[in-house]
Amino acid sequence: MTLDEYQQQALKTASYPNVGSNLTYPTLGLAGEVGEIANSVKKIMRDDGGELTPERRESLLAEAGDCLWYCAVAAHELKTPLSTGWQHFDSIDSWLDGGGPYGDLYRLTLDLQLALSDFIEEVVHRRHEHRIFHVIEVLGEFIHKLGGTVEAVARANLAKLADRAERGVIHGAGDNR
Repeated sequence: MTLDEYQQQALKTASYPNVGSNLTYPTLGLAGEVGEIANSVKKIMRDDGGELTPERRESLLAEAGDCLWYCAVAAHELKTPLSTGWQHFDSIDSWLDGGGPYGDLYRLTLDLQLALSDFIEEVVHRRHEHRIFHVIEVLGEFIHKLGGTVEAVARANLAKLADRAERGVIHGAGDNR
């Protein structure tokens, strides 16, 4: 699966006002999802003694999938295919196998927040610098730190959304609907 194929599939579940001309919605959604990741990582420190449990890992990978969805939709709103940054998931995944510049899960969570802040600044000031790709890059590093791959997270996210669509619960609240 390529990033553009993921983006096309993700857009099939986009259901918000003015899809195609509303960058604000996916930007706010991405901010919320990154906040959920930060909150979950905080709980690793507080509740799990600093150890990444299998349950927390799976939860974080699911949240990363939600972030990837918002990145795909935001790039669409910017009239930019995801392949502008990379052609295939495996190119992201193989680049990250070497480690990258960040040391641990906590640092990556903060880096993800910073990348998001830069993107929000771009949106607020109506600049088109495509900082969304930096968010995707850091998100990919975060996924790899958890032992996942970007493609696996993307496929799991599409499967979750397809299940929700089939059950008629795309709209609503909560991760487990």
